[in-house]
Amino acid sequence: VMAAPVSCAPCCAPCSAPLALARRPRSLRSPTLTGKVRATRGTYESGEAPMGGPGQCTPAIVASMTSKIKQELETSDVDVQPSADASCVAITVVSELFEGKDDIKRQRLVYKAIWEEMSTTLHAVDELHLRTPTERDSLQ
Repeated sequence: VMAAPVSCAPCCAPCSAPLALARRPRSLRSPTLTGKVRATRGTYESGEAPMGGPGQCTPAIVASMTSKIKQELETSDVDVQPSADASCVAITVVSELFEGKDDIKRQRLVYKAIWEEMSTTLHAVDELHLRTPTERDSLQ
């Protein structure tokens, strides 16, 4: 016995798919099904190619990240260390701008500063140690 055609949604024409499989919520659809294309690691906005290629954290990229974090967070206490395979970094920042902010807001400030590297070259941030000067002093 064949099931009667059902509508996937009020605006769709009837189809013969079972109702449970007829339409998934938009939040569960994969990017390929919705026609969206995933962002790929490419070049910097200035047009220059990332040094070292995707996923490689070179000394120039570490210096660039350090400089951007120092400028964005108004601090000189920044340490960016690449991992052994140069695919990730560990970042330590002490800034007064972290006062009164929870961990997520602190992380957002750092990621905002290094967004260009994160979207082009850097694979991941392995560790983030984000403290205020008071928190740093209490650990010593």
